Amino acid sequence: MTGIDLTARARKYALYLPSMQLGSATRICMEPGQWQELLLPCGLKPNDFNYLDPNNKYFSYLYALASAENFKDGTNNAITSCDPAAFILGDSGGFQIGKGTFGEARSWNGFSERKVSAAWRQSTMLEDITDWCELYCNYAMTLDLPLWVRRARNKGSPFHRCSVNTLLQLTVENLEYLKRIQERRCKYVSVLQGDTPSEEEEWFRRVSPSPFDGWSLAGGVGVNGGPFRVLNRVLIMRDRKLLDPGLDLLHLLMLSQYSWAPMMTAVQMGVRKFVKNKKFTVSYDSSTPYRMGGQYEKYFEARPFTSDPRTWSNWDHKLPSTYGFLSQKFALNTTTCSRNKCAMCARGNPHLPAPFTSPIAKKLCMSDFITNKNNHARRRVKTLFDETIINHNVFVLVDGMIRANEAVFGTKENAPPELVDAVGIIKDDLFRVENWRGLLNKNRSLLEDAVGFKAGKDVL
Repeated sequence: MTGIDLTARARKYALYLPSMQLGSATRICMEPGQWQELLLPCGLKPNDFNYLDPNNKYFSYLYALASAENFKDGTNNAITSCDPAAFILGDSGGFQIGKGTFGEARSWNGFSERKVSAAWRQSTMLEDITDWCELYCNYAMTLDLPLWVRRARNKGSPFHRCSVNTLLQLTVENLEYLKRIQERRCKYVSVLQGDTPSEEEEWFRRVSPSPFDGWSLAGGVGVNGGPFRVLNRVLIMRDRKLLDPGLDLLHLLMLSQYSWAPMMTAVQMGVRKFVKNKKFTVSYDSSTPYRMGGQYEKYFEARPFTSDPRTWSNWDHKLPSTYGFLSQKFALNTTTCSRNKCAMCARGNPHLPAPFTSPIAKKLCMSDFITNKNNHARRRVKTLFDETIINHNVFVLVDGMIRANEAVFGTKENAPPELVDAVGIIKDDLFRVENWRGLLNKNRSLLEDAVGFKAGKDVL
């Protein structure tokens, strides 16, 4: 028996890629006894939480992003042992290298521009990252040295003292390294970035002569710059034949807002129709389901989308794990006791702010998580608690992105009018006309308001 197939529903639209984290990816490949001494409830096994398994009896979703920074030293996990049908996009780890939290870069803080450049060129990180991507990824991002390391608040970065030119030069050298690999198994997307338009244009000028198999938009060129800058750059690439067949993937980093989903699908539709690149695919990623579940113990609530923009928020709630829940037999797919109503239920106070709606969580009771019954225990829950929330969050967010697309492109439209109008302009007009700049400028406010975009202070 196989479970809910989210993959089939998602393939119609731009693809959301959960950024899988190593700890979770490793745990779901463990034996049950490594989770807890007692048998897992409801006959569960760790692999039931592996949504990259196409035969998963609860739900499957065969798309994910994995960071080389996290996974390159891992062995048995959901990425290294995934089914051949799964699609894995590799993140080269430029963010972690820029922060100075990856590999040899941890010891470079305070280096001069010349010294850190020499250290990077002498390190083996580029080779190690590339080797991992070649082994386990379908696509991977090229390794860039990000420009945001120069911002005042990133003084702790080992590359903070580097000029824009130096960061660009090191990035171009990384691209040249990839070009020298004669038989690449993995395809690569070139990263574009830049906080200001001038930085963006200079980066693009230096990087675009080396197109690989697609593009990744980061920083001010991506989500941080808003829909206007994303579309502006994509249309420039269209004009320069850089979205033609063979350049088939466009990826946006760090995106988990529902309202962006149909807009990215509109970009995909526009390129497929007017550029005649039938394989062109837009994808986007975030670590949100893992971070909210594993770090903050918060779970997402699935709500219907309507024409009210407020319903397009990602609602989250803290899942309590106190001793008082030990005796509570209510199922997670409800908010109150099903039988023998307790005093809280009698007073109309629910135990949970919202029910769980994911396939595994719906089978469990709150008491299934409380394995440490010691009165003075600092934490009463273990791996089952963590992985249930993470698995639930992935399900809700992936399903939510699909439903957001269905709310705009489905037979029954149910989305804010400004979002519907913005999507229509993208898919029907922007990629059709040659003189697109006037149309884009005219509709900038509409496009940005449709997703509630507000520029940060570092991005112009």
